[in-house]
This record gives sequence, C-alpha cells and structure tokens, in this order.
Amino acid sequence: MEWYKRWPNAYKNKTWHLTLAEHGAYNLLIDHYYFHETPLPVSDQALASIIGRPIEEWLAVRDQVLPFFKRRGDHLIHFRCEEELVAASAKRTGAASRQKRHRNGMKPKDLVTGESQDSHAAVTYQEETRGEEKEEDSPPLLNGGGISSSEKEEAKAKADAHLRMMDINAARESAERFLKYGTPVQKASAKEFLAALKAKDDELLEIPPFLRRKT
Repeated sequence: MEWYKRWPNAYKNKTWHLTLAEHGAYNLLIDHYYFHETPLPVSDQALASIIGRPIEEWLAVRDQVLPFFKRRGDHLIHFRCEEELVAASAKRTGAASRQKRHRNGMKPKDLVTGESQDSHAAVTYQEETRGEEKEEDSPPLLNGGGISSSEKEEAKAKADAHLRMMDINAARESAERFLKYGTPVQKASAKEFLAALKAKDDELLEIPPFLRRKT
C-alpha cells in the first residue's frame, strides 16, 4: 500500500504514554507493515533494521512498542493493519474488475493505447463532426435499434454471476487472511466459511458480513 488511513485522535488516545523515540519506532514499523502488506518479523535485529537504527536503540524502546503487536509464530501481527489490508485488497479487486468491464464495453476507437491524448481528442472531434453523415449512411438497426428482452435477461444474468464470483473470491481471500492472523472469533468464522465454501454450491453460500466485499 502506498498510503493508509490514519485517525490522529484514536492514535493519540492509545499512544499518549510513548516517548518521542517510541513514537518514531512504532510509526516506522506501521509504515513498513502497510507498505509491504505483511506481518513483521520477530527478530530484534530485523526490527532494528526496519526502523533504521542500531540494535541498542531498538532495545531501548522495544518493551513499549511491542505490546501494540501480537506474536503469532515467527510474525508480529497488528490487527488494525490487517483489517485495513483486507479492505484494501477487496477494494483493489473490485476496482480492477470494474475497469476491465468498462474497457470491454468501449468501442475500439475509444481506447487510447500508445497514442497521445491530443491525438485521441482530435480523432474524437473528427468522428463527432461526421456524426450526421454516419447516421445517414448506416443501415437501420433491427428491433428499432434496441435489444430483445431475452438478450437483456441474459446480459443481466451474466453481470450478476460475475459480481457474485467477485464477492466469493474477495470473501475467500479475506477468510484466508483472517484464518492466519485474525482474532480467535475471526479465525473461527473464517474457518467455518471456508469449510462451507468447499461443501456448498456458490449460489447457495451465504457470505458473513465481515467478509463481504467493500465497494
């Protein structure tokens, strides 16, 4: 992640007891967590390297900073970071799919690939000025220029199926992440969802609210 949400008042309420050096170390670790989108290592030497200070300086602030993290095996987990990463991942998945659908629905002349925007704008202007000629030369469309009700229903069914698959994939990704790094309650819900995903047809699967894709 190149950026992340920050609530100054919430941060202040939880870190009021930290010294200036401890604030610095904690924020550098959080930045690293978000940027690499992965839990931190438990090694003191590695953590000192992340904040860019000698091991002695890290050890001096270590006992005040580490309580903000939860150790799971060889990693340090920060639950707030994990929630934001899951939400960001689901949002990226949805945005990429929307962009793909948008581009697939564009006409070839609307796609700007390797051309300058000025050149594209000039072509567009020329096309628009010839609009009346095109309308006169073009043959009349069937069904008054529209589509049949069966075609509309088919298109809607395909769109609904695509969105459903997006929801399932985003929920699966979130569940796998919560299964590794979540709280006991989150892990239990994620495990139950993944088991249901294996046992049931996607159309019958109910996605828990905390795993639903954010749009």
